[in-house]
Amino acid sequence: MSLEKIDEVDNRLLMRKEVTATFSAGSGGIKRRDAAETIAKSLGVDSSRVFSISLQGQSGTTRLKALFYIYQDDEAARSRLPKHIYLRNKPKEKESGK
Repeated sequence: MSLEKIDEVDNRLLMRKEVTATFSAGSGGIKRRDAAETIAKSLGVDSSRVFSISLQGQSGTTRLKALFYIYQDDEAARSRLPKHIYLRNKPKEKESGK
């Protein structure tokens, strides 16, 4: 998986950056958290502030088009994102074994 292209839009009203990226050879082989960490590294931001909104495979290719929101802080993300999107982007906690 390699990052091909990034488009970035600053949305000051919602206190976030909206990033559209294209991954080559990513369709079907990349997890949301891995894609968010790749974007965080390429933009130099903390990966906990990057939220993957959509990952869409493109028909006939192995390219993956993705949309990410990068919030200024955790409180802004929690108040603006739907709860299921906020929770699916957080790392899963390991359950204690019995």
